Amino acid sequence: ANASGNYIVLVNNDNKVIDPKWLRILVEEKKKRGNVVVFGKLLKWDNPKLIDAAGFALNWAGYGWMLHENEPDDNFSKSAARKCAVWQVPVLFDRELYNYLGEFLDETFVIINDEIDSSLRIWLSGYQIIFIPKVVMLHKRNVVAPHLSVEFSQFHGRKNTLLLMLKNYELKTLLKWLPITLLIFFAAFLYYLKIKRKDHAKAIFK
Repeated sequence: ANASGNYIVLVNNDNKVIDPKWLRILVEEKKKRGNVVVFGKLLKWDNPKLIDAAGFALNWAGYGWMLHENEPDDNFSKSAARKCAVWQVPVLFDRELYNYLGEFLDETFVIINDEIDSSLRIWLSGYQIIFIPKVVMLHKRNVVAPHLSVEFSQFHGRKNTLLLMLKNYELKTLLKWLPITLLIFFAAFLYYLKIKRKDHAKAIFK
C-alpha cells in the first residue's frame, strides 16, 4: 500500500531468484497485455529440473491444486503464455487493480487460499491471469508449515474454503456447491475420527 510505482510485485521468503531478468520479463509481458496479472513458474529448491508449481487449478467445491507438480521442466519454459485460474508468486499487477480491489490479499484468511480468493476477485473485476513460463524461481517447501499446529492449519484451510465461496460465488452457484463442500468436510471428519486423529477432526468443527 505504501509503494509509489505503477506496478506491484509479490514474492515469498521461500523463493530464490535464479534468473536476474525475471522482473523485466514480467513487466514487459504486463505492458503488452494490458489488463492482466502475470506470474511465473516455480521449480523445486533441491531439484530445479522438476516443476514445483506452474499455476493452480480450482474446482467449484472451492479446492485448488498445483498444476504440473513434479513434472520435468525440460522445454516447458519455451511453451507459450496461457491463462490460468489462480496465480502464484512471483506475481506482478498494476496499482490500478490494487486500488480497485481494495486489498490484493484478504488478511482475514490468515493462511491458505488467500491467493485463490484474490484470483477469483481478479477475474470478477475483468482482469485476466496469465502464466509466463519463462519466468522462473526456486521454491522451498514447508518453511512455515512445520511451525504451525495441525489444528491451526486445518481450521483455517476449511474456514477459508467457505469464506472464498461466500465472498465470490453467485447465490445459485453457492446453493449448488456449498452442500457438496460441507459433505466433504463431514466425510473428512468421520475419516479422522476413524484413524484417531482427533486434532484434525476437532479443527473441522472448531
